[in-house]
Amino acid sequence: MPLINSQLLPTPDQVGLLISDQLCDASVYVGALVYIEGGTAFNGLADDMSTSKVIGIVEDKSSTTTCDIRIGGLSDEIFTGLDDNNNYFLSPSVAGGITLTAPNTSNHVVVKIGNPITDKIMLIGIEVRAKRS
Repeated sequence: MPLINSQLLPTPDQVGLLISDQLCDASVYVGALVYIEGGTAFNGLADDMSTSKVIGIVEDKSSTTTCDIRIGGLSDEIFTGLDDNNNYFLSPSVAGGITLTAPNTSNHVVVKIGNPITDKIMLIGIEVRAKRS
C-alpha cells in the first residue's frame, strides 16, 4: 500500500467503485465529471439539474467513445495541483470540470464532488445536488 499523508492507504483499485468500458461522448476527457443519459456518458455542468446529475470522474479513455468512470473511493493520480484543504464542486462553466467555489448563481446546482487526499488523488464522494434559488 502507498504512503499518503503519512498514512498507509489502499490503492485506488482496492477501494471504491469503477465502471469499466462505459460508452461515452467523444468530448469526455480524463478527469471529467460525467452523467449518464441513454446509456452514454456526457460531461456534467452545474448550470442545470439535467446536466448536474454526475455519477463519477473519468479515469481512463481506451478509445474516443469508451471510458472508465470512478464512482466512489480514491481516484487514480489523474489530477495536478489539488488543494487538500478544500472541497471541490462540479463547475457551472467548464464542461466536466471541477472548481473550488460552489456555484452561487440562481438556478445553478451545487454538487460537492469530494476531497483531495494529495495534490493528485481525490477521495470521490458525490453528494446530493442542491439547486440555487
